[in-house]
Amino acid sequence: MIDLDTVSADALERDLRRALAGHRTADQIYDTACSLLRERLGEEALVAIYVADGDVLTLRAQRGYLQAINWLLPDWGCFGAAYRMGSTMHIEANAGDQDIFIQSAEGVEAMIAVPFSGGVIRGLLGLESPSPIRPELVPPLEDAAAAVEEAVRQLPEESRQIAKGPQRLSRAFVQIASIRDPGALVEMAARTIGELLEMDVVQIGEIEGGELHQRTIWRLRAGADVGLDVHHLRGVASDFGGGPSFTQFPRPDVSPITERLREAGIGNVAGLPLRAGGRLIGYAVCTSREGVTITPDRFEEAEMVAMHAAALLEGLRALERAERSAASQRSLELVAAARARRQEVVAHLGQQALEGAAPDRLAQLGVVQLAEILGLDHVTLFDLVEPDVLEIRASHGRGPEAEGLRVAVTPGSAGEYVLKAGEPVVSPDVPAETRFRMPDSVLELGVCSAIAVRMFAGGLPMGVMTAYSVAPRDFTEDDVHFAQSIAYVIACAFAAQRAAEALADSERHRLEVVAAMLRAGDEERSRIATDLHDDTVQVMTATLLTVDRLRNAIVEGDTERMLAVSEEVRQTLTRAMERTRLMMFDLRPPLLDAYGLEPAIRDMVHQAAEEAGFDTDVDVRVGRHPELLEALAYRTVREAVINARRHSGASRLEVRLEEQNGHLRGVVRDDGAGFDVAAATGRRRQRFSLGLDALVERVRLAGGEVEIDSSPGEGAEIRFELPTVSSTAGTARR
Repeated sequence: MIDLDTVSADALERDLRRALAGHRTADQIYDTACSLLRERLGEEALVAIYVADGDVLTLRAQRGYLQAINWLLPDWGCFGAAYRMGSTMHIEANAGDQDIFIQSAEGVEAMIAVPFSGGVIRGLLGLESPSPIRPELVPPLEDAAAAVEEAVRQLPEESRQIAKGPQRLSRAFVQIASIRDPGALVEMAARTIGELLEMDVVQIGEIEGGELHQRTIWRLRAGADVGLDVHHLRGVASDFGGGPSFTQFPRPDVSPITERLREAGIGNVAGLPLRAGGRLIGYAVCTSREGVTITPDRFEEAEMVAMHAAALLEGLRALERAERSAASQRSLELVAAARARRQEVVAHLGQQALEGAAPDRLAQLGVVQLAEILGLDHVTLFDLVEPDVLEIRASHGRGPEAEGLRVAVTPGSAGEYVLKAGEPVVSPDVPAETRFRMPDSVLELGVCSAIAVRMFAGGLPMGVMTAYSVAPRDFTEDDVHFAQSIAYVIACAFAAQRAAEALADSERHRLEVVAAMLRAGDEERSRIATDLHDDTVQVMTATLLTVDRLRNAIVEGDTERMLAVSEEVRQTLTRAMERTRLMMFDLRPPLLDAYGLEPAIRDMVHQAAEEAGFDTDVDVRVGRHPELLEALAYRTVREAVINARRHSGASRLEVRLEEQNGHLRGVVRDDGAGFDVAAATGRRRQRFSLGLDALVERVRLAGGEVEIDSSPGEGAEIRFELPTVSSTAGTARR
């Protein structure tokens, strides 16, 4: 019997709240809660947390079940009833409650279901046991549910949601891999595909006796499948040739089945083959009554789910056939144990990835598990660090010195073939391989058979995983699928790591540019102060001395000397005015304020051409705009022209500025020495590239965009555009 005394109940709530503090995701909170509750309640306790996801309750964490139900409808059993009514239910099978008592695990005799309040979580905390549960345990469980809800409430909104993108797909793989019943597996696959593609209905059928038979139909909402039946499933599979495809607003003249779909109000149709062992074993048809957009990356993810489900389904069907024909119970147990072990490995890796395990640790764990379970001699995981370079991130059987080695992806190489193939590559006889060139380092290992799978996440290639056997062997579809599943989980971890690094690099770059802009402002002010001291102040001092001489001449009545000194004062003041005017022009040309961008840019380019000696072609076709916008456009062109004058050695400079579709679009092009854009804007920038970075930062802060196109010896072209209506453009010119 499961029970807690008063002291233990109080300690349970206190310890649970302490254990749940500091977690970063809701799933970590659910998992910790289930672990602690089972630890305190004993081995007989079966603990689960279900959270509402649309119209179903999805299993988010459990402890104690050999096989928990992955999702529930609100009208299923005790758990569903407690969620539907919003109140705690305590049921004992031997207390006359058999009418509504539905066992979710074999041998369960008692259960308590505590629904969450519905504030931040809609769902329930459930406890089941093969022995009676004392009523005094209800309040501690309600306190535990409240503690879980309070911990989730402290998380940001995005951390409470079911994971999307690569993480969500990893979770789907883990969930599908944990299902042992073919019907439940097909239902979960239909639901996952429907949510990925945001479709109303998903029909999945299996081929039996040469004909497609519908196995399940998933609906986003009640009534969404009105007018759809097995004939639509077969018709779409036939129209798409049994391959992957999707179309929007099917044309009625394609075939009779698309005409029927059009009449039923269908806006989108997608078809996904279920292939295993090179055979078409089923087909999934997705339909929507609204013309939603199906993106290629989402469709590719849906294909991966279909492939994953097909391999598992074929395995389960094979297991069913083996069970019917097996000569002994022992052979059945070995087959089931091998499949269960592989599913456990994939699920464990997926869970580790979701909890934020380091990608390198995850990669090493994956290659070791693949080698041990498939009995392989060498397994290597390559990271695609550059478009044509693979780097070893983890290996088994090759020694630690192999890690970090880089391999070029050259035409005809095995790496190029696997990356372009887009599907797993199996080579039963490596020395006789003709499709690609095997590296000598691999052949020297004496390998005979191999599997190679591409790693990808979010539709992008991330690397390659290769596995070799010295002894000849035929790899099964299950072997290939197992390798691909491990590679996909690791690829998702690599993608998450790269996204975090890119974000950190972007922030560091932004701070460097802002600091450079601040330094440039300080340097500009220092230069102006120096110019005023060294030039204007000196001229004024000389003028004062000359005025003193003029006064002496007046006192002495020397008319000739008075005229000479007066002329000297006049020339000195004239030079001071000219130098001061040039300084003012450099800060902000009067032409810009008085007449706008066209004459100001022409004058500035003309002065630059006189200093650098290049020909110019200026074409400016814009009207007047707010002061800040004109100043930003002028400074952007000026910075590009200064870079060309100082660094390009060009013979010709072109400047274009026009107004088009609510934007100022400018181009500054030269035929000079050019430069490496990536090197100039990388972490170790030269001084001139900080000017370009500041230019880019200023334009982007104003809501614009900048593109820099150049290469050594090919000149340079800087293109930019600025919105003519923006909160950063300032007020209209008065």
